Amino acid sequence: SSMGFSQIGVQYDRQARIAGESKFPLRALISLAVDGVLNHSLIPLRIASLTSLIVATITFVVIFVYLMGRLLLGQDWPAGFATTTVLLLMSIMLNAMFLGIIGEYLGRIYMQSKKRPVPIIEASLNGGATAPTSERVSGAA
Repeated sequence: SSMGFSQIGVQYDRQARIAGESKFPLRALISLAVDGVLNHSLIPLRIASLTSLIVATITFVVIFVYLMGRLLLGQDWPAGFATTTVLLLMSIMLNAMFLGIIGEYLGRIYMQSKKRPVPIIEASLNGGATAPTSERVSGAA
């Protein structure tokens, strides 16, 4: 599929294993699964971005609760407690947001750096088939 061609599945009957059972441990299988997700997916980077949004939401809710508790209910917290908590949550929020932004940029760079071959166009909607020029093939503008 990375070449631009269609894919189909081929059904076949696999014979049973001739001797014994696989010696490949479960830990190695899990390692392969994790490598498959981390090496060929942007999911971990998107999780970091979503985590930053969740932390930001929690931070704003806590700030709102502290303000309403102080202004409307007259609650009295120990000196500096609310300020320290809010500043700590805001710094965590900002770090998480910037980490998510950096992750999104890294993901886009990663997808562009895969250097997938130029796809072969079988048909065009406007009917104007032109041969690729060296500018299009090399990616230069």
